[in-house]
Amino acid sequence: MGNFLDSVEWEILVKLVIAFATGALIGTEREKARLERKDENLADFPGVRSFGLMSILGALSICLTKFFPEAVTLIVLGSMLTISILILASFTLYRVYYAKEHGITTPIALALAYLLGVLVG
Repeated sequence: MGNFLDSVEWEILVKLVIAFATGALIGTEREKARLERKDENLADFPGVRSFGLMSILGALSICLTKFFPEAVTLIVLGSMLTISILILASFTLYRVYYAKEHGITTPIALALAYLLGVLVG
């Protein structure tokens, strides 16, 4: 019976941790900006977890391609990119229509967190 530690892809785990840390740095700055504004409407403002998870999603979109044949790789990349765009679009629509916030900085920062995760992956 194989050891669990032998079956773990340590390279992928390290990449996911680095991706989360990269996104968490952006999220920390965004949470600091939220605290400085002291606005009650920003209670569900994305922070460390949201940006970290978006970076992990970017890293996973690259790491998962190692486990699929080349024909499926484009489908995996396309579906992960589509999921990321849907998350970003739903957040932007929520901010515009529900929270009545019209800034573009946070959606751009979320997209950059995803791209940084892709670069880590």
